[in-house]
Amino acid sequence: FANLVARYISQLTDVNMDKLEEFLKSNLQYNPNEILHILEVRLLNATVPFEDKQFIELLQIYPLYRLNSHEKSIDILFNKLNDYKRASDYCYDVYSNDAKIGSSVLLYLLHSIIKNTYPGEDQTINTDQLFTFLQDHRDKLNIVEVLKALPTDFPLKDIKNFLIYS
Repeated sequence: FANLVARYISQLTDVNMDKLEEFLKSNLQYNPNEILHILEVRLLNATVPFEDKQFIELLQIYPLYRLNSHEKSIDILFNKLNDYKRASDYCYDVYSNDAKIGSSVLLYLLHSIIKNTYPGEDQTINTDQLFTFLQDHRDKLNIVEVLKALPTDFPLKDIKNFLIYS
């Protein structure tokens, strides 16, 4: 399987991308560590176009999922690729398979969102993503853990609906 993945990675086309993503997503026969190594080596190649590198980074989440390296997957999806929707969907998938692990992954994403929402002094605060996250996952989140994660200066009135319906 590793040779097949290496061949597809070296000749990325739209068709190959679809096949490769579907293969990594659905096949349980490959060695995830071996595939991660192939993907990481390809990412180090300076001649790989930016769009292809983004796709290769995305592909890493499938073997990482199998290795239960969910925080690394969230880092890739949310922090590197800036893809809240995929990160949120990833958390949902993990939660659907194991609520305890899924809750932990959701809290990790929450902390990442808060870091982006409160990036530092003299920067604009963007709470839209935080509100979207709370809305999307309120039924899966522990309200106490959410409140602990929020900055002390966060106005609770802004998440009144989340608090009422949780």
